[in-house]
Amino acid sequence: MIPFVDCSFGTLILPLSKTARSFDRFDCHFRRTLRSLNQMDTSNPSVFVNAELLRLYVGRRVRAVIQVLSESNGVVFGKSTDDNQITVKGSPPFPLSKFVEVIGIADTDKSIRADVWTNFGDSFDTSTFNQLCLFANGEFKPLFI
Repeated sequence: MIPFVDCSFGTLILPLSKTARSFDRFDCHFRRTLRSLNQMDTSNPSVFVNAELLRLYVGRRVRAVIQVLSESNGVVFGKSTDDNQITVKGSPPFPLSKFVEVIGIADTDKSIRADVWTNFGDSFDTSTFNQLCLFANGEFKPLFI
């Protein structure tokens, strides 16, 4: 059987060594990844925030991770990664786990009107995410969209 490399833009049939086949598979995967990155929607980016940073982005699209404390009538009360409270308005499309990422518009300096909800499970390293928020809004801000 002649070895071949299957790639999204066609099948290449070549007599290849095992190492060359591995490299070509990686190359095909890399090219597909680059194509998907080029198709990524960056027209409406969201800023990484904790409760303290939220005040800087009122009226803008933000993303935050909260520890869910309670839910009531379309409002979720949570603790941000910096241990301050954030109120999230909106109806999650599913039951929430203990930690949730929300993406939406910062309504006030303490609330977000969420349109995207992502469960992060029942354990989450809040200090690392909080550090990410500080980096994304500090010395490494140019690296973030």
